[in-house]
Amino acid sequence: MRLPIPTHYTEQLASTSFSALESTPKYPAKKHCLNVAEHLPTEFSNGNGLILLYSAKAVNWPNSDQPQPFRQCRYFYYLSGFGGHDAALTFDIATKKLKLYTRVIDPKELLWSGTPERKDEILARYNVDEVYEITSLDDHLSEYLQKHSKSTIFTLDLQQQNTASCLPSELVSAFSQMAEGPNFRWNTTFLRAGIDECRVFKDDFEKSLIYKATKISLVAHHRARKLVTYSHGLTEADIHGLFLSNCIRAGAREQAYEPICAAGRNCATLHYVNNNQVVDGKQLVLLDAGCEVNCYATDITRTFPVGGNWTTESKAIYNIVDKMQKVAVGRSIPGVHWAETHWLAHRVAIRGLLELGILHNGTEEEIFQAGTSRAFFPHGLGHFIGLECHDVEGTGDARRSDLITSQWEARLHPLDNTPSSPSFTSEGVDSYIPTPPLPPSLPVGTQVARVFQPGMVLTVEPGVYFCEWIIKEYLKSDVHKKFINEDVLAKYWDVGGVRIEDIVFIEQGGNRVISWEIDAEIIATEGN
Repeated sequence: MRLPIPTHYTEQLASTSFSALESTPKYPAKKHCLNVAEHLPTEFSNGNGLILLYSAKAVNWPNSDQPQPFRQCRYFYYLSGFGGHDAALTFDIATKKLKLYTRVIDPKELLWSGTPERKDEILARYNVDEVYEITSLDDHLSEYLQKHSKSTIFTLDLQQQNTASCLPSELVSAFSQMAEGPNFRWNTTFLRAGIDECRVFKDDFEKSLIYKATKISLVAHHRARKLVTYSHGLTEADIHGLFLSNCIRAGAREQAYEPICAAGRNCATLHYVNNNQVVDGKQLVLLDAGCEVNCYATDITRTFPVGGNWTTESKAIYNIVDKMQKVAVGRSIPGVHWAETHWLAHRVAIRGLLELGILHNGTEEEIFQAGTSRAFFPHGLGHFIGLECHDVEGTGDARRSDLITSQWEARLHPLDNTPSSPSFTSEGVDSYIPTPPLPPSLPVGTQVARVFQPGMVLTVEPGVYFCEWIIKEYLKSDVHKKFINEDVLAKYWDVGGVRIEDIVFIEQGGNRVISWEIDAEIIATEGN
């Protein structure tokens, strides 16, 4: 069952297209380099400085001639848009020149791997100024250091690059010796922080890739739901296979993460990946899966009934999560702190579970303050998405009151407008987030310490689960046991769990839920 589509989103769909962006010939690598350079401290280089990054290596499995699946270093890709292995880049901060260094091709490789891109083809395809073979890099770096006294080379941690990228060990040794010279500085601290902060805010080109990945994935989700509705004798593996085949046929071979294809009680396992159990006889299927397009990820979850028929219990839980989703999405707008939407979703869950009788013997506020809702909603509400499924968060701004546009007090109880918490101050929201007593062995869920700002792309993914090992731990606690009605709870174990996950673009004055838009388009073309 899909989420209802607000009218203003369907109207926006008709007037907004990413097709032009998808046809843009070059990934904006130089724009990314310029943005990152602005986040590097110029006092380290007197206006000079060089960014140096290496791609991931092509590596075989241990004791084998078979290659491991290649995955490009995301930091390298962000500043180059280049997907090849054993490569490097430099960006001269003063001259704004971006150079790409590609691996030397062994003629013997051509028989097995085909003809690689030529230099002129690379220049035409990628947003770089010059292209060289990587054998030229050592000389170019030496020339740079001779010309620029008191300059700084910004790179990632040497050990990390030597492990995950193609930085030769002899180069590490050479630069370590250079770093001892009077005029040279090697900095492994600022570049990662600068890139991380820039990656939080997506440009239109990046959004177009996320949009395309989301569209491919949602088509696969839609067809998986139809399979579960109209077919019998299925296993979770059938759903897994259908999803992958639809993505690959659409040109998206890589998955952003291992698909979660869960049926029945398996839906209660947040990152279930066995994907091999029988579907028939279960109440629900939870499909959490998303592909990648040019290294950019999506992350979509849909939960639907087996055979198309809801049970009373499964429908009731779905409706709670559906409301959690709508309320949280509605507050995912500029100026609101992420933590607010997280705890707001908990309040919606508590209210729904009280109405069903699963929670009892307490008010919404008492249960909220005790933290008992974490037994049923144990994870964070969402995360950034981009070059990683769980993308980088940049510099946390939980204490940046200049980004908060409304009072924390007025938003803690937006469902009934009965605020009872202190007013928000520059001390930050962490002072007002409840810290309930929980069994120390239990996960408490992650929260992103950011205030929503235009340019951010994130997931909103509330859920309600009936995971026995978690809930039974809560039942051992006197703090929580009194709030959980075990007799009513017994009717819901077979529901397993419900999660709904959508992709949200934070925009000036509001947001754009692209997965809702795409759902509407798919239904218009393929039917419900």
